[in-house]
Amino acid sequence: MSGKGKRTSYTPAYRREAAHLVIDTGRPIAVVAREVGLGEQLLGRWAGTVEVDETYIGGEEPGLRGGRAKGKKALVGVAVELKEPRGYGRARMAILRDGSAASLHPFVTEHVEPGARLITDAWQGYRGIDKLGYTHEPRSQRAARARGQDPGEAAARGSPHRLPGHALAARHLPGVGR
Repeated sequence: MSGKGKRTSYTPAYRREAAHLVIDTGRPIAVVAREVGLGEQLLGRWAGTVEVDETYIGGEEPGLRGGRAKGKKALVGVAVELKEPRGYGRARMAILRDGSAASLHPFVTEHVEPGARLITDAWQGYRGIDKLGYTHEPRSQRAARARGQDPGEAAARGSPHRLPGHALAARHLPGVGR
C-alpha cells in the first residue's frame, strides 16, 4: 500500500518562532528552512507578509453617498501576499458579515498562516489579532498625517501598506474599480 505519510501539524508558537528566525535575522528562507528541517515553501508562507483590508463592493445606488453606504453593497475582506522588494502573490477575498473582530479574525485565520507578518489599517476590528499567532503591524493614515507625512506619497514610494482594500480588490477582481 503506497501513499503519502501523515501530515505534520505545527503549533502556532512553533510557526511564529520559525518565522522570526527569518524575519529577525534577515537570513534567507532557504538557509533557515534547511537548518530547522522544514520545506522552503512552508517556511516562506509562515515568514511572509500579508496585507489585509476590508472594502465595500457593489454598484452605485441613487441617494447613497460614500463607499460605506448600506444597500446592495457587500463588505469584502481582502488578504494579499506581499512579495519583496515589490509585487504581489496570492490574494484571498471573502464576504464579511461586518467589520468587527468577530468577522475579521476568522477571515484572517482562514486565509493567512500563523507566524506571518500582518499589515492592516488601524481599524479596531484588527485589535488582538497578534494573540492569534501573527506579527501585527497596524498602519494609521491619521498618524502619518499627524507626523507631517503624506500617506498617499508613502504608498506611491512602495511602503508596505501600499493599497487600501478597494484598490487591492480592484487589482484582483475583474471589472471592479475600472
